[in-house]
Amino acid sequence: MRSSAAFFRDEDTLREMRQELRQEKKTLTHQLQTLTMQLAEKEQVSAAIKSELQQLKTSAALASVIRQVPRSAMLSASSSGLPKPKTAAQWGERVLDQKLENQCLAEDLLVLKMAVQDKQLSLQRKQKRRDEMSAKLTRVPRRHLLTLVDVQVEIARLLEEKRALESQSPRSSLRVEKELVTTSRTGANAASATKTVLQSELTSLEITAERYKEELRQWGLRIDCEKARLAPLEKRLVALQQELKRYEDSQVLLRSVFLRLGPDSRDGCVALDAALTAFQTLAPLDQPPVAYEDMAARLQDSKILSADGMNEQRVSFTQFTQAFECLFKS
Repeated sequence: MRSSAAFFRDEDTLREMRQELRQEKKTLTHQLQTLTMQLAEKEQVSAAIKSELQQLKTSAALASVIRQVPRSAMLSASSSGLPKPKTAAQWGERVLDQKLENQCLAEDLLVLKMAVQDKQLSLQRKQKRRDEMSAKLTRVPRRHLLTLVDVQVEIARLLEEKRALESQSPRSSLRVEKELVTTSRTGANAASATKTVLQSELTSLEITAERYKEELRQWGLRIDCEKARLAPLEKRLVALQQELKRYEDSQVLLRSVFLRLGPDSRDGCVALDAALTAFQTLAPLDQPPVAYEDMAARLQDSKILSADGMNEQRVSFTQFTQAFECLFKS
């Protein structure tokens, strides 16, 4: 009995081991299939890369050969008219030649575009320089502007005066020279005195101008400070105006006053006399006061209230708000 029990126990163990081995075999078989598929994919990718590399080598070799040929010869050969290709290889060579030619033309076009951009930049700089010179010329007073004709006329006049002075006698020349010396001395003295006065006036004016500039700068600083202080106040004012507008549109104040008048629980209305008295209390301060009779007449004219039974007429909240807008906002 002991041997049979041991045998059955060993048989169960063998079965478990067999199942584990089968499971492991299945796992290994699946992994082998996966690796085989990956290897096949890698081989296909490698073949494609090798083919592409071979094509690139061929293109590079052909490009190196074509680059050795002068570009003008290539263009002339292409323009002269080659025989029509017959095979796919010839068509491929023709397409490759055309691509290389297009690439060369694109490079030439890029160079020309860069040259055009350089010329445009140079032209813009020259135009800017011309505008600056024109602006400087416009700032020069017209009395200081002289044309070439004016200069030539002035030179001719001075030459005529020189000839006239040279043609005079030496005595007259001496007399003229003495007069000129005397006049020049007198003029020099007067000019020096005038120059001193003008320099003193100019100094005082410069001091005054500097003082005014300093005052102007101080006022500018004050204005900037006031603007800086005014900006948040303006924002606050806008916010308050918006809040006031929302408050007015919500009609909270009118409803509060209407409820204080004690509307009837049956129809929710108040007496007309109480409403008109409340309107006199709610009248804006920037508007002149309106009398009781005038308010009643205006409400009758606007068809908000009927003319029949004015003393016993009652006002709803809708009529109350319409009457307020008619009296004070229209």
